[in-house]
Amino acid sequence: MFDNYLPMSENEIMTANLLPDGVYPFRVRSAAWHVNQSNGNRSMKLDLYIEHKGRSHIIFCYLTPKFMKIFKHFHDTTGLECHYEAKSLTPELATNKTGRVHIYTDIPEVGSKYDPKNAVKDFIKPGVEIKTKSVEESKNEVSFNDDIPF
Repeated sequence: MFDNYLPMSENEIMTANLLPDGVYPFRVRSAAWHVNQSNGNRSMKLDLYIEHKGRSHIIFCYLTPKFMKIFKHFHDTTGLECHYEAKSLTPELATNKTGRVHIYTDIPEVGSKYDPKNAVKDFIKPGVEIKTKSVEESKNEVSFNDDIPF
């Protein structure tokens, strides 16, 4: 008999190893050029190392100018602003850089073959404070729909 576990719902199982939504300090554990197999677009794959409550997490982020807000804010939060202006960011420059990142839970559509995962919402510039809501707070919000069909 197995009696040394806590029964969990399907949702709890799917999100048990994820970070709660919020802002975390990070370190770029590794960075490398990446080419998307489907469209050939080039990006820089970052492995962000985050510790939370005694556990380590690796969050992947694909940095590209196509998502300019995240791209620029990465430079700003890691002290690489001059490389943004000079268009000279390389994986070697990004590796071991530190900063703060806003992490959220990316929940796929119902019926998707993918599981929920943590993703980067934005990199947070030094001195900037943001208010974040946890997943539970977001679930408890009342949603109003004023779209009345006629």
